[in-house]
Amino acid sequence: MRIAIPVEEPSFEGEICEHFGRARYFAVFSVKEGMLNGAELIELPEEHEAGELPRLLKEKNVDVVLANRVGRKALAHFQSLGISVVTGLEGRAVEVVKAFLEGKD
Repeated sequence: MRIAIPVEEPSFEGEICEHFGRARYFAVFSVKEGMLNGAELIELPEEHEAGELPRLLKEKNVDVVLANRVGRKALAHFQSLGISVVTGLEGRAVEVVKAFLEGKD
């Protein structure tokens, strides 16, 4: 499984970006057998078309997005691509993904 989190700065310790569509970076965590198994940072273009970020994350084999807020159109794009989205989350990316894996989201 691969989990993407929009972050404020290029760091796995970075805070979740308040709004998905305004993020400049994504921390993408690989999970194997319920454990973190690697990570990468993705820098996003400053401007993007509607649906571009969900497609980019699909190309990176992302299965789940953990975020604070995601707009309706982006949610619809994610759903059409088979990517699950969990919203209402705050904190540092690596801690949020660990809590998610422990079922504490």
